[in-house]
Amino acid sequence: MSHFSLSNNHGGGRTIFVCFPDEGDDLFFVPTCRRDDLAKPYIGIRKAIEKAGFKFKTTTDGSGLSDVAAILSITHISTPFLQNILKHSNSKCFLVIQEPPVFRPEVYNPHLKRFFRTMFTMFDNLVDNRTYFKFYHFQARDKMVENIPGFADKKFSVMLQSHLKSPYPNELYSERDKVAQFFANSDEFDLYGRLWEGTPNWRGYFNEDKITLIKDYKFCFCFENMKNQVGYITERIFEVMFSGSVPIYWGADNITDYVPKDCFIDRRDFSSYDDLYRFLNSIDQTRYEAYLTAIQNYLHSPQFEPFSSPDRFGKHIVDTMVSILQHQAHF
Repeated sequence: MSHFSLSNNHGGGRTIFVCFPDEGDDLFFVPTCRRDDLAKPYIGIRKAIEKAGFKFKTTTDGSGLSDVAAILSITHISTPFLQNILKHSNSKCFLVIQEPPVFRPEVYNPHLKRFFRTMFTMFDNLVDNRTYFKFYHFQARDKMVENIPGFADKKFSVMLQSHLKSPYPNELYSERDKVAQFFANSDEFDLYGRLWEGTPNWRGYFNEDKITLIKDYKFCFCFENMKNQVGYITERIFEVMFSGSVPIYWGADNITDYVPKDCFIDRRDFSSYDDLYRFLNSIDQTRYEAYLTAIQNYLHSPQFEPFSSPDRFGKHIVDTMVSILQHQAHF
């Protein structure tokens, strides 16, 4: 990308401020500050900003900012922050929406257009390339882990997700409950995650690397937070694929636009958990290894590329921002 200068006649600055106050500056500089290499995409944002010729700085609440080329908020919309960025044109303010409405409904409030002219979303139906621009959920890895146990050495199934609740009609939290209830008296299922204390088969928190844990299982339940939507695909299905396990997925209605059907088991294909369980038990080693081969082929294919690099997420966000800023500088 070529560098450019936003003229002061257009109110330009040389600094892009990023607001993500929960974890501080380490998130953008220290790869190990998040488990599973999940700091890498944020480091990619910083690198992309600097490569584009801007200074990179963080802000916790948007106060006292000067030399502002742009302000990038990562799902942060606290009242003090919004009040402070009103001092700057909304054409300089960008919002990355990482959470679905079942978890953060406030980030979908139309009034946010007053503060942010440009927002990034995973939901395909919102993308208009005027206010809402598509982004793909960042993946910290791009290939399957090594030393995967053989079919006969793997345990049966696992789920690693928090035990949450939501009044939103399309939530999938209650389906995680149903999975845990179905396997409550079984030794073929292990459950990890926050807020499941006292639930049968709960094995604790997954403080270790998720990939290392999942690879010991044949199947992993990986439900998004939300169903009946298009394009909202997070790290869940990919973590399972990187682990050399087979995902049992429910989430985006158009998942096969992004991931081939032979790479995962679609929960929607079964009328009940009894039917799903019978299908899982029917899978022999040959069929199981066919899933893993399909996953390997996908992870090395152009179809996976939008998700494929920790740096790609940051580059895409910053390239889009710079293009918009360039356009505005000419008017």
